Amino acid sequence: MLVDILVIKKKKGEKIHKNIGRIFRTYNLIEYKSPSDYLSVDDFYKVYGYACFYKADTGRENEIPAEEITITFVAKNYPRKMIRHLLDVRKYTIEKIEPGIYYVYGDVFAIQIIVTGQLSPEHNLWLYSLTDTLTDSRITKELLNEYRGKENNNLYSAAMQVIVAANEQQFKEDKNMCDALMKIINEKVDEKAEALANERAEVLAKQKTEKLIERAVREGRLEGRLEGKLEGKLEGKLEGKLDSVKNLIESLKITADQAMDLLKIPSSERSIYRDAVNK
Repeated sequence: MLVDILVIKKKKGEKIHKNIGRIFRTYNLIEYKSPSDYLSVDDFYKVYGYACFYKADTGRENEIPAEEITITFVAKNYPRKMIRHLLDVRKYTIEKIEPGIYYVYGDVFAIQIIVTGQLSPEHNLWLYSLTDTLTDSRITKELLNEYRGKENNNLYSAAMQVIVAANEQQFKEDKNMCDALMKIINEKVDEKAEALANERAEVLAKQKTEKLIERAVREGRLEGRLEGKLEGKLEGKLEGKLDSVKNLIESLKITADQAMDLLKIPSSERSIYRDAVNK
């Protein structure tokens, strides 16, 4: 068993000023009927049963106070039979608070009935427009103006999709309305395309940077290996000459300079060999 919507108001002491939510307390169950459906007497008892079950199914006695539960019924048309039953059988009192909003008194649960077809578009534009008979071009124009700038909001986008789908023929027939909607859609598509292009440019730039870094590291390693080989060869050459100098000194009993003369070692390198021989 599932109610359409359950709203839990966590913060105590805060009031909701929106007309359709002023009645809300801590736990608020909402039954929403599609424009083609209606509220019946049995719908009342079904949702009322949900409220009772919700209150009782907690595990602790009276964990959810009955006076903190509200029930909201939402339908496009005025539920005449259900309201008559509530008045005659349940002995409730029903008061029209403002166009489309009725409070039901006489029960421990706070109850309201919202008739979307009677709501003021000025105060409840989106809920009023959730219908399959949206014929007033002024309302649709205002709706499109409200929607502009909110295309990326999932809640607004979902509501707009439902409204357009339910009133597809009306949107097609009204050229101005259709053009306005298409303009908004195209702007959204352009924004997405631009975002995708920017994202792709960032990815390509990142890939290019990574390749440059990889190349630099690879070339650095190559240079390191070359330098190592050159240094190794140079050290090996120097060590070989040094051994030759030492052998000549020992075998011929001559000085280091005389040995270097015989080996034709440049004068610029001789200080290295002198230091090495004298160690």
